[in-house]
Amino acid sequence: MSETQAREIADAADVIVNGYAMSRDGSNIRIVNLNSGHVAICSEAEKILETSMDDIEAEIALGRPSSLSSRMVRRSSSIEDD
Repeated sequence: MSETQAREIADAADVIVNGYAMSRDGSNIRIVNLNSGHVAICSEAEKILETSMDDIEAEIALGRPSSLSSRMVRRSSSIEDD
């Protein structure tokens, strides 16, 4: 994605959080990573309907901790307890 395209998407977005431009697309939400150009289309219930993002990027875009991150936190906690 060119800088001009990223700027146009950012200008049209309803909100931008951590480099992700979010906007309404009918009853769905369109999330665009302004750095990579990857896109996710989500329902209002935050279910991913279509995406070009990998699993970890999609979890970040939705503001959810990935299962990998959760496992890492649990593991580091158990190491500290030893």
